[in-house]
Amino acid sequence: MSAVALLFAGALWAQENPLWMRHCAISPDGTTIAFTYKGDIFTVPVSGGKATQITTNPAFDTTPIWSPDSKQIAFAPTAWEVWTYLLCRKTVESLAV
Repeated sequence: MSAVALLFAGALWAQENPLWMRHCAISPDGTTIAFTYKGDIFTVPVSGGKATQITTNPAFDTTPIWSPDSKQIAFAPTAWEVWTYLLCRKTVESLAV
């Protein structure tokens, strides 16, 4: 319940102070949140803490989607590309679309 209240309070505050955070996705194992911030993908533990930037490039990376095993994050840097981030190797790979 407190998490819902916190999200609601954050949403109200964001109306006046936009943070450019979009497309939040909770990992299937429930431990990590992936989100877009100013065109890059970040992750943060569900319990809170420091966010880790996992992409950095001139494209506007968006829409992170977790793999069912929570080991990869797929995202779209453009409308016609899909990339994956492998959490164990900390590497980004292009997928043929």
